[in-house]
Amino acid sequence: MRPRSVLIALAILVFSLPGFAKQRKKPSEMFADKEAAFLRAIAARYVEAGETLKKEKLSQYARMIYEEVLTYQENDRKARKALGYVRKGREWVLDPDEAKKLPNSNSRPQGISEQLFKEQARRRYEEVKKNADKYAAKKYAGLGKWCAKEGLDDQARKAWEKAVVRDPENAVARKGLGYEKVNGEWLTEKQKRAREEAKEGKLVNDSPSRYEAGLGIKLNKMESAHFRIETVYPVGVLKEFVKNCETTYAYFMRDVGELETKDAFGRRAFFLVLDGVEQWHRYVDNYVGGDERSKEFTKKCQGSAGDPNLNAARYGEEGNLASTIDGMVHRTTHFLVYHYWKIDHAWLKEGFAYYYTVKVLESTHSHCVALGDYNSPSGGMKDWGESANWRDLVKKEVLEAGDPDLRMIFKVRTKDLQYNQSVKAWSVISWLFDKHREKFLQWLKAVGHGQKDQEEAFQEVFGWTLEEVDNQWREYVRENY
Repeated sequence: MRPRSVLIALAILVFSLPGFAKQRKKPSEMFADKEAAFLRAIAARYVEAGETLKKEKLSQYARMIYEEVLTYQENDRKARKALGYVRKGREWVLDPDEAKKLPNSNSRPQGISEQLFKEQARRRYEEVKKNADKYAAKKYAGLGKWCAKEGLDDQARKAWEKAVVRDPENAVARKGLGYEKVNGEWLTEKQKRAREEAKEGKLVNDSPSRYEAGLGIKLNKMESAHFRIETVYPVGVLKEFVKNCETTYAYFMRDVGELETKDAFGRRAFFLVLDGVEQWHRYVDNYVGGDERSKEFTKKCQGSAGDPNLNAARYGEEGNLASTIDGMVHRTTHFLVYHYWKIDHAWLKEGFAYYYTVKVLESTHSHCVALGDYNSPSGGMKDWGESANWRDLVKKEVLEAGDPDLRMIFKVRTKDLQYNQSVKAWSVISWLFDKHREKFLQWLKAVGHGQKDQEEAFQEVFGWTLEEVDNQWREYVRENY
């Protein structure tokens, strides 16, 4: 036998010996081992988080973390002992006597109020848990990446979904699930397409419409997912109207945790946008109810609308389309606040209208104040300058103890709401919506659909009186504005 042949024969003999070489496991068989290792690592990270809170004497929140550990490692020794379990044979059993020895509440240091301590403790818990969640998301995203590489598509998708639940901003998981970041927001291809189609709208040719005949003018008309707009302005401007109204709708629905395809209205909201005073007066004469004195008063206003009716009409200022678009975004927000929460409180409608006008347009021109009616035309301060200056103005008022108390605002009618009260409403709502969104959404639902008293709802959801809401907000303004 030749030397080369001898080597080959020996190789075959060696590799055929029992136990010398194991065949590589299939990816589906390896997955269980991979997942088990990931879960052990995640559980260990949450245990660290629990230990951190325990050392800081935030025992209530530490327990919450330890309970979460058990969702990853059911028999984790540290978590079980921290929750009062003892080992009996192969099982962990809750020992009431042992559990009684363990601290269950957060320990408040001396010299700090109960309310402030609660806020600080909650923030610390959220910070520690968020870091652990991000770690868990990173591990799940990595697991998903490995699964995708090995052809385990279902397991990859499930791992990425778990990653996104724990950290919505995890880029690996988002991209794995087919998302793309658009203007700071993760969207699927379907969501992107739906959004673009909604914003674009479609031209409608159903002349003569109701208003064309009465006003003696030709209107361009467009329908989008949630709006119908008729206007004398050209199609290019009409598209801008539609885009800004739909963008406002999309921002609002996303902020309240809904899909932007959800129908908040039940039918399309309607805008009629005219050009100049002459057309506006003709509209009031032909389509607005009431006696002549009421009509004369309405002619002095730039627009009118009924929130429950999803119907608005206005005229644009000559050469100032920005103001016209601003008013439409403002009114769109009124529609949303009313129809989503059934809220008709002036300070909430105006505050949210400013919030979204600034968010969508980065400026604001419109204000629903000092209108009243013919018999009681309210006056008052209308202009507090450009929205870019509001934070400085609000802080100045707070530092000088000159801002109006929330108790003075929360039951005021729209026609009596002063401009600085409206701007304070914008600031309070921005603070609650951006910093306490989950609780604020509960509060809005309670005072809207639930029809609870506003102060009662604050006490129930936040544990605050109106004065405490003011104090918390003023502290935030002093520190952040």
